[in-house]
Amino acid sequence: YIGVDALGNQVEVTYDGQPINVNDLIKDLNDEQKLKQTVICCMKEIGKKYPNCGYGTFFQQWVFEESKPFNSFGNGAAMRVSACGWIAKDLEEVKRLSRLVTEVSHNHPEGIKGAEATAVAIFLARNASEMDEIRDVIMANYYNVDFTLDEIRPNYYFDVSCQGSVPQALVAFFESTNFEDAIRNAISIGGDSDTIAAITGSIAEAYYGIPEDIKAKGLNYLTDEFKNLLNEFNEKIFAGVIISVGINVLATCKILPPKALNTPISYIFFFTVLIEKLISSINSKEIKTSQFNYRSRNPFQ
Repeated sequence: YIGVDALGNQVEVTYDGQPINVNDLIKDLNDEQKLKQTVICCMKEIGKKYPNCGYGTFFQQWVFEESKPFNSFGNGAAMRVSACGWIAKDLEEVKRLSRLVTEVSHNHPEGIKGAEATAVAIFLARNASEMDEIRDVIMANYYNVDFTLDEIRPNYYFDVSCQGSVPQALVAFFESTNFEDAIRNAISIGGDSDTIAAITGSIAEAYYGIPEDIKAKGLNYLTDEFKNLLNEFNEKIFAGVIISVGINVLATCKILPPKALNTPISYIFFFTVLIEKLISSINSKEIKTSQFNYRSRNPFQ
């Protein structure tokens, strides 16, 4: 319930006779067909190892039989998409990646929409958008979230569709004051509570971070295999945060011309000026700390 996705897109499997791991997945983000095939292989591998985890009927068949999209708009699409919000470099890539990893099974427009809305909220949250800004994006592009949990709680019912649970999960986040409060909000309305809380938690983690005591408790429920996969994924994301912060500083402070930021040479020398420029820029208020990626995992806070 701490917001970690199914990890199906992270496990090592075999694709065309070659091992696929976190590095391969990140490297192949631009190869859409290979990425989709990798996602299918990974989810089937995990699904077959852990067959009794409450999968929906159609997804169960997808895992153990022929893996064709089954026109689903189930909320599993939104529950498993969180990695896309962390890996993507911009909103367009968030949308592209969330569509690719979702449509391998949940190819109904509502399934793709629910996944994209969740991934976009995660991306905005980890890039220091304010809650009202995230809410405005959701309202303008995805769902009407102009309601309160108190209003829907008396009559809300079990609904496994994206359109019947993702808006509620988003509102649980929007009404929260911290990570634990977000999870409590999510389960307070009943319904498909574990999935709703997973969606809410994935956004709340990006916005608040996870308190260490809750994180430790949640990790106790994971197998060693999942812990290793999660640690490896987090290491890749942490490295990406450092690069992203460095490029932000270089661009903001005009150390490099814009085109140079896309060249390997920029990565070679920017660490030599990064720390000094960060300190001087923050002291002079030239840049705001809110511009840095991911509030609680920012290595320079």
